[in-house]
Amino acid sequence: MIHLLRHMTPDDIKPMATTMDIEHHRLTMKAYGMTPNTTLDDITLERLRLPVRHGGGGRRSQADLADMAYVSCIADTAPMMIDRRMIEEGGTIVPGRAHHTLHSVYGDGAFDPGVATWRSYLNSDSPYAEAFGSALLRLRTEFGLSGEGRGDQDGILTETTFFKFGLERRDTISSTQARGTKQREDRWAEQLSSRIGQLARSDMRRISYEAAQGPQGCFARVLLTAWPTATDALDPRQWWERVARYYGMPSPACQPHVGKPLRWRRRSGAIVTGRVLDPYGGALETGVLPGDHWRKKHDRVKYAIATAALAAGAEVTVEVFNLFADLFSASDMQNLQTDGTRHMQGMVPDFRFLGLRAPIKTFLAELKGITLSPTHYPVQGATHTRIGTEPCEHRAAAIQSEYVRKARALDARYRNDHQVEQRLQSFGAILPLVFGPFNEVNSRFNTLVDAMATHGATSLWRSMLAKDAAMAKGPLLNRMRRSIGMAMHRANADLILNRVSLVGPHAEGAANRRAQTEARWWGPAGPASVHHHSAASRRYHGWGH
Repeated sequence: MIHLLRHMTPDDIKPMATTMDIEHHRLTMKAYGMTPNTTLDDITLERLRLPVRHGGGGRRSQADLADMAYVSCIADTAPMMIDRRMIEEGGTIVPGRAHHTLHSVYGDGAFDPGVATWRSYLNSDSPYAEAFGSALLRLRTEFGLSGEGRGDQDGILTETTFFKFGLERRDTISSTQARGTKQREDRWAEQLSSRIGQLARSDMRRISYEAAQGPQGCFARVLLTAWPTATDALDPRQWWERVARYYGMPSPACQPHVGKPLRWRRRSGAIVTGRVLDPYGGALETGVLPGDHWRKKHDRVKYAIATAALAAGAEVTVEVFNLFADLFSASDMQNLQTDGTRHMQGMVPDFRFLGLRAPIKTFLAELKGITLSPTHYPVQGATHTRIGTEPCEHRAAAIQSEYVRKARALDARYRNDHQVEQRLQSFGAILPLVFGPFNEVNSRFNTLVDAMATHGATSLWRSMLAKDAAMAKGPLLNRMRRSIGMAMHRANADLILNRVSLVGPHAEGAANRRAQTEARWWGPAGPASVHHHSAASRRYHGWGH
């Protein structure tokens, strides 16, 4: 299609391009799990057509490309059609490919360095010149520039005035179209950001859009850029759920149940009622429901990070136990055991990295996953207006102080000599890693992934057939972002999909019956209790794939 857009006049190709846009939109809606009659609002439609780097859907409109493609084709190829005198090479003439035929159309010396006059071409009777001038005029008008095109006073378009909207001549074919399209899309992104900025901060379209911006939104954007490989693919329900969250649309899985009551037990045993399911599934994510879904979501991302680190050759320990065990007596450890697992896990970091070949080398790290709750986002019941990356940064800022508070509590209870706090401080600051329901992360999360890619590149660049470690880092960083990002998408999708069955007045009883059945099948320890030979057999025969 790009070939036709570059070689046919915009007036001739736009009807065909518009038809293709309509069909492309229909297929996109089908891929997104929506019916052909689904109507998207203007903001979502504009975002759908933006490139993914701007938090869009990457579905370019072919009709919108017609003017730039046609103008760029002529601008790139016309200078090679007639002879050019190269001043810096002593007046050497570079022969054109069709000088005898086209020199009268473009004008002798029209594209000599420093000249680039289009006067002869624009004043010719060629219908292609008329199409060129009209398309150029529309582009310049779009950028708010003076209308230099066909019919201007002298018909002269110097190199400076022709590319006044930021483009400069290069020798590479199609470079003009690539740079021009990028600048147009950057301008459209600015305009859309301005429109979205006028929405309420509680509007889910604004929250989702701002979460997908910048480096901290790269894990959200992999949803539309990752290949559906065996390790990175989503099943249809997960895909539809994450697409809806990416664009700030209501959850497809929750739609049949919106308004139904939610009922759960707190850890104290108190029953919580009175909340109903919202269209976006926020109440479903935040409720204390049976099934251990928060831990499963957390662990899926945790082990994706660990897998990426190990693949890069980094030395990492997951679930760092016994960092403080030597500071307590046997009876104290027994008391800690009887206090419950949450009390013990409060001082068990998720990771310990050793000897990374990066600015950060040896450190502890803690992973947290936040949900679409009033505590973190400006949804119903919130008393703040944090959006974009602010929720993750706000949660990350509290992790270090939480560890210090827990260390002081252990000191006060068992030692009264600040040894636990001093041991904690000896490891340095805890690296906070936070991901949100839109797959946005805090800035230090990107710091860690960048450090892992740097570490891997220093040892793997030869096996990757790269020129040096710097060249190998880019592909490694992209692969890590893709694998970790898709693990986040699956974890966030499953948090809702696995909890939908708990909606309704009789959900708790059904959940208890499922738990009893699983206990009879697997035993008290759950699936982990099955013998490893049986598990290996199931993997060998493809069960569960």
